[in-house]
Amino acid sequence: MIARFLLVFLGGGIGSVVRYLLGYLFSYKNLNAIYSTLVANIVSCIVIAFILAHNHLPKQLTHNQIFWTIGFCGGLSTFSTFSWQNWQLIQTQQWSLLSFNIAANLLLTILAIIIGLKLAS
Repeated sequence: MIARFLLVFLGGGIGSVVRYLLGYLFSYKNLNAIYSTLVANIVSCIVIAFILAHNHLPKQLTHNQIFWTIGFCGGLSTFSTFSWQNWQLIQTQQWSLLSFNIAANLLLTILAIIIGLKLAS
């Protein structure tokens, strides 16, 4: 049991650092923060689909699956950031960017799941 908590902790830490680096990279390039969130969500969806491709709803996750899906993807994916950024776009009445952000995150993350499944097969 302790090993599982440690795997979540380590994977989550790595995922969080990757998320931070994406934000830094996008801000360094003077790009809107929504793009780093989109990339983080896409990468997370590819990874989770790739890892779980052969075990759709396993009764018990393996250590590898725990590290990557709960840990890494949990630290990397950014639904709360996505929601906050959308709220900020609403507050500033940036309707076009809001629409793009919602549609891109929804459609591209579903596409990322498909890509992850194809990579796994």
